Amino acid sequence: MRMPEIETERLYLREISLQDAKDIYEYMREREVTDFMFTACATLQECQHYLKVEFLSYERMGLPSPYAIELKASGKVIGTCNFHTIEEDTAQVGFVLNPLYQHQGYMSEAMEMLLEMGFEILDLRRITAMHMNGNTACQHLLERLGFVKEGILREAVTREDEALDMHLYSLLKREWRERNERTGK
Repeated sequence: MRMPEIETERLYLREISLQDAKDIYEYMREREVTDFMFTACATLQECQHYLKVEFLSYERMGLPSPYAIELKASGKVIGTCNFHTIEEDTAQVGFVLNPLYQHQGYMSEAMEMLLEMGFEILDLRRITAMHMNGNTACQHLLERLGFVKEGILREAVTREDEALDMHLYSLLKREWRERNERTGK
């Protein structure tokens, strides 16, 4: 499912392409990123393969196309955001940002638009997100966006033979609307 391109004050959110592999590779090999993901890219070729297998197959699976987060000023791709799964009126989101661009509001700006797409265009009722233990940047972003922690999925995933807990958050359409009314968005 093709998603419309989005322009914000500082960003373009557009469909990911193989041409983005070089920019994405820059951060997909960084420990700050890979510690909280299941995929790392040791080479540019691995990153290209990752994009083909993961992101470029979404349309075939009936999922909305993932977004590349591109800086308007430079054209550099600094992250991605997407809907991992959609079941009826609920979707799970995922996102990653180059550590060099963290704590500057870029992911908040991108995620505000992704949430709007989910609730307004896809007519979702509920959007969920998960993060691993220790990913405080993700936790703080979700809380700023109005997500509510539902709980911890104990030993929900395995990485390198280690069982890891996942923290589950959700945001309901009515909560999102109420928050936007309060903040004037």
